Amino acid sequence: MVWTGSDQYRLAPALLTLLHQLEARYPGQQWVNSPQTGTIGDAAHFAEGSASDHTPWLDNTVRALDVAADTDAAGLVPVHDAPDCEALFAMVNRMYADHDPRVWPNGYAIYLYRITDWDNPGGFHPQQGDPHLYHLHISVSQNPAGFNSTAPWPLPGGESTQSGHAVPIKKPAPLEEPDMLVIYPKGKPDLPALLTGNGAQHIQDASTIAQLTAAGVKAAVFSQRDYNSMIKAGR
Repeated sequence: MVWTGSDQYRLAPALLTLLHQLEARYPGQQWVNSPQTGTIGDAAHFAEGSASDHTPWLDNTVRALDVAADTDAAGLVPVHDAPDCEALFAMVNRMYADHDPRVWPNGYAIYLYRITDWDNPGGFHPQQGDPHLYHLHISVSQNPAGFNSTAPWPLPGGESTQSGHAVPIKKPAPLEEPDMLVIYPKGKPDLPALLTGNGAQHIQDASTIAQLTAAGVKAAVFSQRDYNSMIKAGR
């Protein structure tokens, strides 16, 4: 069950509104009950203080929501009924470009190694740190008029999907190695794959590889011998 408030702290009304909209639009229980979906942070988040919007550091209010993405990744609870996180990521970026007070000027979204670009409203740039492969992160603005708003969000697929003055979402320029590159052995584009950049990391499911490459991450196919050499070298 997603935390929505307590006697001591509260969830930003804007995020509570969004959560209720998502629950109504996507009534499945897998994404709601997934460990990837959440609001208030654990002890590790609280230790970060104002560096994490999952902590109620501003007005005793938690201003971050994580939404699980569909995944069959090994070691994770399977999710097959999640909201369209890619579309929601684009929605937040459109809202930022349109100066929607719920996300502008210091709100953002993170998904698949990408984060809202404050210097290019409507766009995004590569995210350093947690890649957010299996959930979408949304932080609302620090503006009380924004995070206290209960106005409906323009969910993708609804009548108000497009913001009136939004800058079109810009697809980032191809990320050059060693920034981000998915490599896998020839003839075996499923398991395992190695993601270079931001620390080498094995990817355990083909759907994640497809999402990353669709987001602009370059993919490369090597012979099994060369691939094994890269693995051994820790590339």
